[in-house]
Amino acid sequence: MSRLRSGAVILLLAVPFALYAAWQVWAATRAGAAAPPPPAKAAPAEQLAAAKAKAGAAADEARRVGADILQYRRTVAGDAVADKDLTAAATAAAARATALADLGTFLADPADPKYAGGLAPLYRKWGEERRELAAAAGKLDDWLGDGFPAVGGKAEADAALGQFAALLAAYADHASAFKSKRLVAGWRVRVRAKLVSTLAAAAVGPYTRALDAPLPLDPPRLDAVRDPLGQVKAQLAELDRVAAQARADGLTLPDEVEKSRAAAAVAAVESAAREELLSLFAEPDLFTDPDKAAAWFPKVQAQFDRTQADADRALIRRKVREFCAASLPAAAKLDDVVLVEGEPIPRAAVTVEYASKDNPDPKKLSDLPGGLTEFNFAKAFPEFARLRWRGDRPSSSGRAEVLKPTAKSQVAADYTAARATVTAWSPAEVGRLKKACEGDGKPVEQQEQRRKLADELVGVAPAGQTPPARLWTRLSAVAAAAERHPRLFDAR
Repeated sequence: MSRLRSGAVILLLAVPFALYAAWQVWAATRAGAAAPPPPAKAAPAEQLAAAKAKAGAAADEARRVGADILQYRRTVAGDAVADKDLTAAATAAAARATALADLGTFLADPADPKYAGGLAPLYRKWGEERRELAAAAGKLDDWLGDGFPAVGGKAEADAALGQFAALLAAYADHASAFKSKRLVAGWRVRVRAKLVSTLAAAAVGPYTRALDAPLPLDPPRLDAVRDPLGQVKAQLAELDRVAAQARADGLTLPDEVEKSRAAAAVAAVESAAREELLSLFAEPDLFTDPDKAAAWFPKVQAQFDRTQADADRALIRRKVREFCAASLPAAAKLDDVVLVEGEPIPRAAVTVEYASKDNPDPKKLSDLPGGLTEFNFAKAFPEFARLRWRGDRPSSSGRAEVLKPTAKSQVAADYTAARATVTAWSPAEVGRLKKACEGDGKPVEQQEQRRKLADELVGVAPAGQTPPARLWTRLSAVAAAAERHPRLFDAR
């Protein structure tokens, strides 16, 4: 609109200046042609007076017509002149003044415009075009506002883009020269930005529900959240493309469009972090790789840093604590052998007898810390009677002190006891568990021996799950990672 208006004004203003130049040439030519040769003798006084009056009238008329032309106004009754050439010039100027007044009316865009000049049909046509474009623009703005549909995945995003294309065509494909490329580019950016923000919001619920499942997350069950998150990435790429095209076309996008684009960029960063975290939480070797924490914690920290929402950060911390709890099991199995009279005897070869009538049958030793073990057999049931074992030959003893744990079983018991006191995972708690396992305060040689034994331990796992092995490697990796990434445990 601004380009057309400027061109029309320049065109119309060019007319009076051309007329003025022509009038000046005409006046000079007329004056030269009318100049008589000097009289042979002085004219009578009456003749001189009449000539002077006629010249004065002509000068007044020329000044009035010049004023009409230069001021670009319509002539009125008092502007009437006798000279036909000046009258024609004034009439032409008045006609163009009417056209210019019509242009001003058109630009003002009143509800019921009145045009008086010869361009009235064109102005009315342009006005109708402008109203059609305004209606199409209004529908687009309303749809991009409160009328935007709910979008939760690719299918709905594609449907929304189909609706947008139909609405945009009513404006962009209009034959009028008054349509704005800048507005069209802005709408194309806005719809992509709207899709990014809407899809990111739609993914929050499924993302939160997905994290309610235990680690490692089951990949097939993540489809409900991966669809909107994946579409956020796809729509963001399209948003960047259409914005780059607008810049290449030399278009400056409206402020509200740039604001929607900035908001979409923030939402996209959050969504990208969520998508990456889901992948990290669904890695199949999350608990089978004893050194997993060394590489896993830095990746989680990177996505944590991209996450700005407090609720999302709390979810990440919760999953990190869950990782620690599952990676460092609640108990460690005891050694497969026990010491009987100082000799290693297979655990399965040892039974315990009690004299109580409530426990008439011999009981086998368990390798679980909470079961019947070499640490509690003497007091686990009333009236301990006898130990029996099969070594080189069947043997028995009524003395409880002949059954002892191996050094490996002692490390397992110490680990289990320390692990039971962990209630809130933190770098300090993991460090304390590590010290209890290696024997805090013991000689260096014993600590090194305990570390080796701890790496032979196997954790106790829920039914159906693979028991975690190499507990010392796990414990060391988690302790080092927790120390380097304390913000994954604490909000401070």
